[in-house]
Amino acid sequence: MIYGPGCRGNYPRLSALVQKLSVFPRVTNERSMLYIDMLCAFVEALLQSGAGGLYFPQNPEYVRTDALAAAIARAHGRRLWQPRGLGWLLHLLAPRVPTIGKVFGTLTYAQDMSKAFAGGEIIPFAETVRRTEAGA
Repeated sequence: MIYGPGCRGNYPRLSALVQKLSVFPRVTNERSMLYIDMLCAFVEALLQSGAGGLYFPQNPEYVRTDALAAAIARAHGRRLWQPRGLGWLLHLLAPRVPTIGKVFGTLTYAQDMSKAFAGGEIIPFAETVRRTEAGA
């Protein structure tokens, strides 16, 4: 998932949901994500190097959906209650409601596939969410 200010897709939907809710389930999943400024820095470095090949840039760590929701809430100065124990309900609903599986499922590729990511500074995850939410 590529995310940043003005992004489209699932991130703005999740952000809008988190801003309306005060409760969000705690779920164990992982997502490969990449902040747009880090992608731009990677592409710039790649173009300057003249190297070719196949690349899979991503943030240095996987992101859990509940951690992303909490970071979005913090960026808006809100608190988000994240109770444990709702994961069973989500697993039960996922086959019947595809959106639940899409949002709370694991979607990653191996971190070692992005070892060639050598462009620009690594921006901390919380800062990337803050910048995305601020639109900066």
